[in-house]
Amino acid sequence: MEATTCASPKVVFVIGSKQIVASSCSDEYVTQPTETVRVGQRIKVVARAGETIPFSDEQRVLREVSRTGDRRTAEYQALRPGSAGLDIHYGPPCPDSEETGESTSPRHSGTDICSLLPIRVVAAN
Repeated sequence: MEATTCASPKVVFVIGSKQIVASSCSDEYVTQPTETVRVGQRIKVVARAGETIPFSDEQRVLREVSRTGDRRTAEYQALRPGSAGLDIHYGPPCPDSEETGESTSPRHSGTDICSLLPIRVVAAN
């Protein structure tokens, strides 16, 4: 058993059996690399108490289909091929990128909307 001094993750994304932790041990959000999902697939999002659930920036591609009463867990379903993001209100600057460690840019210039998990949706088969 390993001990850690890290806080529980701010947000965890679950895609199939894959879990993606979107915060660092220093308790900062970290922007994740683009994930590819298929039409019909669901993404479960679990937020730590006091944190906000990320929202889909493209409801025609990735739509919220359920949310728990405590507003800490939501599920999104991929509806059609395209690009979407699970975004948060954060910056600017936006959280650092998992891939580069550098600060990312707001999704739209002049806003505080930052992509936490970019999503690419492809056809079911």
